[in-house]
Amino acid sequence: MRTSQPVPSLRESEVSEIISYVRIAELHGTHLSLGEVLKLTSSVTSEEELATAWLGQSNLSSEYPLHSGRIVSRQALLEAGPTAINAKVEAGRRRVAANMEIAKAVWRIFAGDDLRMFAISGGNSYGFARSGDDIDIFCVTKTGGLWLFVMKHLLVSRFYETFRKDIPRLCFSYALDEENARREFSESKDRLFARDALNLKVIAGRGFFSSLMSGARWMGELFPRAYAARAKPQSDTPERAESSAGARVLNMLLFRTVGVYIRLKSALDNAKNRKMGRTKFVNDLRIGAGYVLFESRKYQSLRGIYAGNPSKQGLKPDSHQSSCVS
Repeated sequence: MRTSQPVPSLRESEVSEIISYVRIAELHGTHLSLGEVLKLTSSVTSEEELATAWLGQSNLSSEYPLHSGRIVSRQALLEAGPTAINAKVEAGRRRVAANMEIAKAVWRIFAGDDLRMFAISGGNSYGFARSGDDIDIFCVTKTGGLWLFVMKHLLVSRFYETFRKDIPRLCFSYALDEENARREFSESKDRLFARDALNLKVIAGRGFFSSLMSGARWMGELFPRAYAARAKPQSDTPERAESSAGARVLNMLLFRTVGVYIRLKSALDNAKNRKMGRTKFVNDLRIGAGYVLFESRKYQSLRGIYAGNPSKQGLKPDSHQSSCVS
């Protein structure tokens, strides 16, 4: 006697989270594929099961129908149309590929013993980039060696802005040394931080990234599949490293000088954005001898969407200009 197979289903909490992720993706101008959503769930085991579970809930599939293997809001389909959506996604992928090559060229300028990890973050790391988007960089240096790197970056950025106006702006919005990086990853944070970390496109330092992931087991509780895929041990996992005593003295000197410039530039950029009514691009700057971290009000609003806070959900799609060292 043939037994019927149970119909795949999603937990109510997962459905709510998936809708949030779909909305966030559309705020960035793209749409999540079933494969991307699968990494964020644990109730189903394949894209086919996910599609069946999604289509089995008529209220969901009507508001968020499946289109070419992607979950797209009905509003987006009505506004843009299926053909335009497919073309936009493909164009975004091509920009990401081009931006990856630019980032690799930049990494070769900085490559050396002091750089522990160099990765693409932001929209490019999620597989989609719009015209005018920055190339967001996440980087980690040896402990005590961050500010020499920051100074070099400022010089390289000026060169690119002057002589290579044809490429997107290079934006180091998350730069820190090894000691602070390990602390950032090991301390339990929120879903937004976890997703950003799990989506980093590592250009150099995969072994180091793996060691960061091994100390961030809390991410595995939020996204078991995605964490398991990114936390696999690497054969080239490096030992902890610190800069020499002389380099650490230089690092503190540059922190006291270059750091003043970054604080001043951040304050001026914030004042300009407030004057122009671009409050979503006003940033909060965290700066210290071992870290330079920018967090825009827009990013804070995204965190509100992840937390399910309706008062934080008033964002609209626009070009992604990051708060960063540049």
